[in-house]
Amino acid sequence: QELKADRDFLLKLWRQIQDTYRRVKAPALVHADLTLVNKTIRDIFGSDVTRLVIDDPVEYEKANELLDMVSPKLRGRIHLYSGEEPIFDHYKIEPEIERLLKRKVWLRSGGTLVFDETEALTVIDVNTGKFVGGSNLSETILKTNLDAAAEIARQLRLRDIGGIIVIDFIDMSNPRDRQQVLRALETALKKDRSRTKISGISGLGLVEMTRKRTGETITAFLSEMCPVCQGRGKLSSAETVSIELERELRRVAGKAGPDKLALLAVCHPDVAELLVGPDGDTVDRIEQEIERAVYVRAKPDVHLEHFDVTPGTPEEFDRQLGIYRRAQVVDCCVARSLVSPEPGAVAWADGYLILLKGEKAALQRCLGQQVKAKILEVRRSFALGTMVPGSQPLDRAEIL
Repeated sequence: QELKADRDFLLKLWRQIQDTYRRVKAPALVHADLTLVNKTIRDIFGSDVTRLVIDDPVEYEKANELLDMVSPKLRGRIHLYSGEEPIFDHYKIEPEIERLLKRKVWLRSGGTLVFDETEALTVIDVNTGKFVGGSNLSETILKTNLDAAAEIARQLRLRDIGGIIVIDFIDMSNPRDRQQVLRALETALKKDRSRTKISGISGLGLVEMTRKRTGETITAFLSEMCPVCQGRGKLSSAETVSIELERELRRVAGKAGPDKLALLAVCHPDVAELLVGPDGDTVDRIEQEIERAVYVRAKPDVHLEHFDVTPGTPEEFDRQLGIYRRAQVVDCCVARSLVSPEPGAVAWADGYLILLKGEKAALQRCLGQQVKAKILEVRRSFALGTMVPGSQPLDRAEIL
């Protein structure tokens, strides 16, 4: 029937092209490719679709004209939307698209599916999630796997995932349960227009299958690779970046001329604190080993993985960065320390690290707050300081 419908459509289209050719005078357009709506009607709209809603009157008329050629009996299933609310808002399409771009899909039973797409294949992991079921563990697993089989078939169609697909069902010890899940998956995939092929389910609960690739997946079509992580989905830790920055300091020191006796490292605050180390031990060790003065400054808006090392002289950097003095009172922002034992805190004054001394409870109350700190000792990359009494916010108990 589908082949006959395609043949009839192409014959009618060819007759229309010939009629247009006879009526117009060259140069003239005799045929244009179908619009997105018309392609959707030609390729997807069939007897299994109960309703198609269009909000453009022009496209609505064109769709009905196309149905006259393809399948006149389906004309009554196309409806023109004329509501004041945008059609995507009315039918809540945007949230559905956002859900299709997420890795995790929640099942009605409370279980979850996790989709991971790679260059070679797509892996789907099935988990029980919030679903605990009854006292029978095997029934809980079977119920979750059956729900997953139906939803996986639906998600493959919606996301248009093709190629090799590996499904990691929850392990089932009963062979009959495995066959029941496999049959449920095969039944659900019968609704798919793309050709699929399923292998048997392994003892570990893995199912290998293929689905004909028809184009880009919805993820590839609607998104692009992250310019920072290049699609990894993970970033280096602050500790890893601080080690990379230390190696970069050594490289720059080895290439710098004999007159460049200082290096300026600009990086994320977390990386800067780790590079300075507890009580400045790490940066002191680096200075001794590379025989250069090291100035460390933080920039909150710098990405965690980005840093910059500039060679120069101590005099240049002192003029550029400014020099703090002992007993000077500065405005600074208190932040949680990555180096000091919990509950430790540090402060930042225009990218300059201040290692705060004082009562731990008072420091914790000031996290994220602007306070005044008195500098006790000044170093190139950091200072030792203490909060000025009265500058920190009061505890609720103290107010009462």
